Amino acid sequence: MSIFTLPIVGSKNNKAMKTNFFLFFILFFFTSYFLSFSQTVDKSKNHTIANGNVKCGNGTTITVLELLAKRSVVLPHLQLNPAIPQYCTKNINEEIDILVEQFRQEDLKNIHAIANNFCSHVGGWIEHQAGECQAGGPPPICSADHWKKVGIGEAIQDFEREQKKVATQRSQQVVKIQENNIIEICKCWVEDIEKQEQEALNLSLSSFKNNQTSNDSYYNIPTTKFPCMSGCPPNYVCVNGFCEKARTTDNSINAVENLLSIGQKNNLSKSVYADKLNKYLLALKSWGGKYLNGLYFFQNHNIVMEAGYNNTNATTMTTGLRNYMYRVEQVSLSVNHLHAYYLEVINSMKGSKYTHSFETIKEDINKEKQSLNLQLQTLNLAHNEISFDCKGCCQPMFNYQHSNIISYASKLINFNYFD
Repeated sequence: MSIFTLPIVGSKNNKAMKTNFFLFFILFFFTSYFLSFSQTVDKSKNHTIANGNVKCGNGTTITVLELLAKRSVVLPHLQLNPAIPQYCTKNINEEIDILVEQFRQEDLKNIHAIANNFCSHVGGWIEHQAGECQAGGPPPICSADHWKKVGIGEAIQDFEREQKKVATQRSQQVVKIQENNIIEICKCWVEDIEKQEQEALNLSLSSFKNNQTSNDSYYNIPTTKFPCMSGCPPNYVCVNGFCEKARTTDNSINAVENLLSIGQKNNLSKSVYADKLNKYLLALKSWGGKYLNGLYFFQNHNIVMEAGYNNTNATTMTTGLRNYMYRVEQVSLSVNHLHAYYLEVINSMKGSKYTHSFETIKEDINKEKQSLNLQLQTLNLAHNEISFDCKGCCQPMFNYQHSNIISYASKLINFNYFD
């Protein structure tokens, strides 16, 4: 006898009873299975995720983007000096982008645990010890008892605080990348400044190019010539069948000073020579004068602009740096005096009358040169006493600016084209 057969008299009734009992058994089996499966899902999650939204068991909803934003890195990180070229920070930005994407992928992988955590908190649960439970909720979500019941407001505040902590820790990792690369950024920045300033200086001195113009012919610069034959070597050009040293590419201050010395030696006409001297002084001031400007100085040696990362603002400037900037101001005053004296002599060469006698002005110039020379020595001492303890400063840029101040002032001291 089959186990589904009941001892009921009558074959038709007996057959019907067997069929009904079989269907009832199948229905009972599958209902029990699905209920069991449903209970398993409920034990591991207290939410559902659909169409980019998280819905908690108590009906609270939040988008996945909003939920993950609470623990995301806050951009920008350190505020870098806007004067730094973008290509100097390109590699660092790419490294940061990779790290931020790793954080995002990690969150997407653990989205259900994060959602559990959120829904547990909006339900009034918090952990005994923050971060102890990886599942994200009290039993049955987590087998261990890591949670306690509190007020919903307190629990939500606890959740926000914990997510902010995660965001802060991640942001610190990003900042660490920037801090670790400050030296490389600094090096790149100094190289860029040097290149830009040389190009600007060359442009401002372009009137001194020796192109065999009527004015430049006064200089009579000797050159080595030899037949072009099959061609000229590098830095030489073929002129009228002879290779000559190319003289149109060197617009450096040293090259210009050489031309001025030749013009002085060869008795270049006063008006033409004075014009050359005036252009030279203006170019020199345009190049070196900005280094004596405190605002330019501060803006162009800090990599990181936030307080705490530099020591060149009014509240955090060190005593050594204050003394240094005072010395720079004194150098600036003396430099301006020399410029004024030089311009008076130059204008007299163009026909203007002296406000004082030439001998008096020469005496004033010599005194100012001596004073400036002493100030430069004091400035060097002040520079050596500065302690660079700020992690956002670019010391090579500071040193570069200092060396240009010394170079600029020294060129004014050695300006002897009136003798």
